[in-house]
Amino acid sequence: MTAAPRMTTRDQAEWLVRLWLDASNLRSAVRWAIDSGEVDLAQRAIASLWRFWQADGRLHEGRALAAEALAMPGGEGVTATRMWAVGAAGSIGYWQGDLEESQRRYDEELEIALALDDAAGIADAYFNLGHLLYLYHQDEASLHESEARTRQAYEALGDERGVARVQWALGTMALGAG
Repeated sequence: MTAAPRMTTRDQAEWLVRLWLDASNLRSAVRWAIDSGEVDLAQRAIASLWRFWQADGRLHEGRALAAEALAMPGGEGVTATRMWAVGAAGSIGYWQGDLEESQRRYDEELEIALALDDAAGIADAYFNLGHLLYLYHQDEASLHESEARTRQAYEALGDERGVARVQWALGTMALGAG
């Protein structure tokens, strides 16, 4: 779980190697958490490992484990742990091209974040849902409205990196529009 925040930094390569070397142990740990009914641990692992699975080409494995972790008895509650786990599951679906699954999971992430009044979760869900708007070819006004809402959420947090991610998304939209 220490690696998760480093997976989107310049230290990513170092952490990918570390995780790759321990991949079978990580898989076993998640499997143990699921099989033992350790809902919180299983969902925290999903949230922490999804970027590794994406970068290492293990999305199929991650998706199967995420589905199991999120379906665990007692794991359906409105908790921050579930919020981040469903966001991770949505991202796995996104990177696999399953936009329906991604939409369903990101909608749940936002629903939980709003219920918890979790500002970081709300910003993350807005950011994730904004990508889907783009892929669903929404009109430019809707895209810019989503961008403004997301930027405001990150600015309210004082999250400069989040604001930069919004700028990156705008650049991606501009490239896509030619």
